[in-house]
Amino acid sequence: MHPREGWSEDGTRRPGLSRRSFLRQSAGAGLLASGLGPLLAACNSNGTTTGASGANAIPLPRPSHPVTWPIFPDNKAIKSGLQPEQGATLKLYNWVAYINQKCLKDFGKKYNCKVEVTTFNTMDEAMAKLRSGQVNFDVFFPTIDRMAQLVMGKIIQPINHSYVPNISQAWSDFTNPFYDGKWHYTVPYTIYTTGISWRKDHVPENPYTMANPWSMLWQGKYKGKVAILDDVREGISLGLMKTASTT
Repeated sequence: MHPREGWSEDGTRRPGLSRRSFLRQSAGAGLLASGLGPLLAACNSNGTTTGASGANAIPLPRPSHPVTWPIFPDNKAIKSGLQPEQGATLKLYNWVAYINQKCLKDFGKKYNCKVEVTTFNTMDEAMAKLRSGQVNFDVFFPTIDRMAQLVMGKIIQPINHSYVPNISQAWSDFTNPFYDGKWHYTVPYTIYTTGISWRKDHVPENPYTMANPWSMLWQGKYKGKVAILDDVREGISLGLMKTASTT
């Protein structure tokens, strides 16, 4: 999950999606646009989407249904034992204002290379540019819900693990994550969670002293004064948290 999608540039929420539209956009839009997958029609209990023909098509990773993505013969990892390029340019495709510039400069100095960063504001924007060939990259920072598009569309290349020995320092869950079993295509970058913050000079109450803190945001007196992380999943999660805390 990533806290940057879901709001338009003028600060308004994008129109809601139906369940079917959500599945099309999050799990199969890239495949459909490329002609690589059938129209998504339903979600099975085994964690895959099905097409109009009824055949299993695109797996939907989630903790209860982990997915190990295939490695295709025509899209393999780079060879082992290669020496680092000298004077090369490392191209990153990343969210706006996501990496400290000093980190990039220090990396370039240490490894005798340049680091070039191209940014995007939403994952929809990023995926559209990748599919159209407008950008190319060495490292990309996607959200995990786009794995099907990236892997099945062969937009990303498998990782040669011999070049990433420090992966052993990551939490064990992320050396075999549910969204990319055996970390064939990804490595962990950052972990965060969601909470409630408020201005004490405007909000006299403490939501965490309430029986259901998440219900505070639905109080009429705060109408038009609440903001959430700009990700469509945050809105869904917020409603689920409120409901789960009251049942």
